[in-house]
Amino acid sequence: MTSVKSLLEPFIAFLYVGMLPEAKDALDNLPTKIQTHPDVLEARLCFLDAKSMLDNQALEDGVQLGKFSLKLWPLDQRFYVLTTHFLNEQKKAQEAKGILDSAPAWIRDAAEFSYQLARCEAQLGNLDQAKRLLNECFAKDESCRENYLSEPEFAPFSHLWN
Repeated sequence: MTSVKSLLEPFIAFLYVGMLPEAKDALDNLPTKIQTHPDVLEARLCFLDAKSMLDNQALEDGVQLGKFSLKLWPLDQRFYVLTTHFLNEQKKAQEAKGILDSAPAWIRDAAEFSYQLARCEAQLGNLDQAKRLLNECFAKDESCRENYLSEPEFAPFSHLWN
């Protein structure tokens, strides 16, 4: 039997080179029985993230697919992170924070969780809380520092982490 990850390779290749219509076709042509597999749902969310750079509707589509994925896979950390990512991109920090608050306790230990919550707090104007959460994120995974401090939410006060 072919693994789901190997079936996703054409999608990943098309997405990597920016061929979005072909990437979508690769996803749509996967066997029906794996369309709700967590890796396929994550791939669809990644596709919508790439598409959102060109199409704002993709952000809302990402929220809806993320919420659907959370219902199917409530213990999969990826869907908390990706759903809140789409909400944060739409400046819907309070709703994103609600999604994060519903995550199981063990998911809250991940660096990415602290980062997404910091984005929410920054958008809500809670800079001290955002700083605390970012420092928590960096303590969990120092490699996050370079990637995350360039986010627009943190630009006005990025000097706080120098």
